[in-house]
Amino acid sequence: MNGTYRVEHDVLLRVFVRPKNYTSEAVISAKSTFLNLKTEIERILIAKQYLIEGVTSITPTIWNTESDETKEPIVYQVSMVIHSIYYRSV
Repeated sequence: MNGTYRVEHDVLLRVFVRPKNYTSEAVISAKSTFLNLKTEIERILIAKQYLIEGVTSITPTIWNTESDETKEPIVYQVSMVIHSIYYRSV
């Protein structure tokens, strides 16, 4: 049967940054890079400045913070689920 079908997907987006070593400068640099990446992703999603062929709607959720600076290895990490909708012709 030919037609156009609505397809919905939930995609897990995870961002993480680890310092190259544990000098104070490297840790500060890794945290800064991490926060800049997170901010840029938020800006792109809010402004709807993404280009994904055929996708008509992207709905991000809130960030789930998973960072832990209290033990090694230090990892700055967040994740979010993005709900996407597109239409497919068959």
